[in-house]
Amino acid sequence: LFEVEIPTVDSDASRQRTVRSTIEPQKIICGEALVSGPISFIGLSGTDNSDLYQTIVLAGHEVTDITNIHMDDVVITDAQINGGSTAGGNVTGGTFGPKGSPSTTICVINKYRGLASQTADSLLTNAFTNYTSAHRGDGIAYLSMKWVLNDDSAETWDKFAPSNVKALVKGKPVYDPRLDTGAPNYNPLNQLFITYNATSGSYVGQGQNPALVLADYLISDLGMGISPSKIDWSSFITAANGCDVSVSVPGGTEKRFTCNGVIFATDSHQKNINKILSSMNGNLVYSNGKYIVHAGIYEAPTETLTEDDLIGAISIKTSLERSDRFNTIKGLFIDPSQNHKSTEFPKVQLADAVTRDNNEILEKEVQYPMTNSSYMAQRLSNKLIQLSDQQKVVTFPANLSALRITAGDRVQVSVEELNWSN
Repeated sequence: LFEVEIPTVDSDASRQRTVRSTIEPQKIICGEALVSGPISFIGLSGTDNSDLYQTIVLAGHEVTDITNIHMDDVVITDAQINGGSTAGGNVTGGTFGPKGSPSTTICVINKYRGLASQTADSLLTNAFTNYTSAHRGDGIAYLSMKWVLNDDSAETWDKFAPSNVKALVKGKPVYDPRLDTGAPNYNPLNQLFITYNATSGSYVGQGQNPALVLADYLISDLGMGISPSKIDWSSFITAANGCDVSVSVPGGTEKRFTCNGVIFATDSHQKNINKILSSMNGNLVYSNGKYIVHAGIYEAPTETLTEDDLIGAISIKTSLERSDRFNTIKGLFIDPSQNHKSTEFPKVQLADAVTRDNNEILEKEVQYPMTNSSYMAQRLSNKLIQLSDQQKVVTFPANLSALRITAGDRVQVSVEELNWSN
């Protein structure tokens, strides 16, 4: 049973720092996140070495899209890069737009999503003989950039340096069983499902849905690499539908739960799974050869236990120890309005829970490394406090009939002597 065990949040630096290193951990981008990575190529060309070229690896897998580029804290919007072209190109406006009269381009940013069909970057093959058509970067999402230093751009580069470049990336496409009309058929060679829904035209779903992100991690070679036959797909569909429910927030609506962040291939599977689960208050169970997921949503009881199932005396623990109780939560989430930095969300407190604890404030600190909405962080925290109010623990020694029940199932209990009915 994998339960929500909020791990230490990955730091802003670990996600967003441009580095020169050959041993950086591989990032797996879920949903949408601001990331940087290792410089994989750097070179000088042009008159008096006026042109600086570099490539920065963002992820070791295909991504859905690369949009805004952040140079330190200055944003180059997607629309300012060759009019919003998917492939990128000349920066045409803003701080790093053309300079001089007549104006000359001082910044070029080409974007590569890690497609199997991508070709080597022409910026680099034209400028360097040792960068050839063989350098395609198969399966690598990266940026290829050119920065021009001349009399017109000197003032710009006095203020800014192309040493810390980050990109807003929509991460790994994931399989959505809700779009698939056939049985899941996974091809581990190219990490894609080959069963295709001709009606909807797609089997690729939202990379932001926590249940789908978790399923992808379980079956992907970048994750646990288990067989899709070991996934209880019906439980993942139920969880995915629950995460997609639209809820009201000030100024509009948002999905109940989304997963937006980075997991690292060097971390343990348990830590990565717990990070994903933290974005939906979920738990993951391995039972009878299947992985079963439950999101932090209400699910109707599926089983009932009665006196006929008992083989011994019931024991009841009526409350938790003080050290395990809390009525107030504070913590961190990833805030897009603060350059995707870890930021505090408003403290969450339930008055009924404070009354339960004799008006003593019992605080718990949490971190939501895969949550990028303050309202969502508060929603997750509110649910955790509500769950803390369920302190009664019943030990029900059962006969073999209870083998049909597994961890995470919601069970009704009816015992006439205790006046329990469902």
